Amino acid sequence: MFLQKKISKNVLKDLKKTIESINLEKEKLLKITCTKNGYQSRNIFSFFKKSLLKKAINYKDFHKHVFHIHYIEYGKGGYQELHSHETTEEFSFIIYLNNADGNTFFHGVLKGRPAAVVAKPEEGKIVIFSSHYGHEAKVSNKNKKVLVGAIFKK
Repeated sequence: MFLQKKISKNVLKDLKKTIESINLEKEKLLKITCTKNGYQSRNIFSFFKKSLLKKAINYKDFHKHVFHIHYIEYGKGGYQELHSHETTEEFSFIIYLNNADGNTFFHGVLKGRPAAVVAKPEEGKIVIFSSHYGHEAKVSNKNKKVLVGAIFKK
């Protein structure tokens, strides 16, 4: 499953307000991750109202099954190594919080074809995808900011 769509400006504004209310330094993830030259938070799911998640992840009843959200902010030259979430969740999502460079490449979406599907980081775009798809974010020099979440715990 692979879906790209836009969320409303009001929902995006509320997501950003929620992030701004969090002491991100306190929530910093200290272990090694696939995020390179950037900040990644620990799980901040509990900070988001269920009603907001319902509006942001407006696909079937997926919002009811979100159990993990982390925030990533890329520094100059930041990127995400190729990885998947297949051992932890059924579906994942990325919400792009600003317009930036550093496209996200999703591998394995097109069955039997080596080509990747590309998502351009556009403010307000959400991508919901099967967690077994390998994905990576190319180098960003424009302070890309995203929320990444997990749906249906394995």
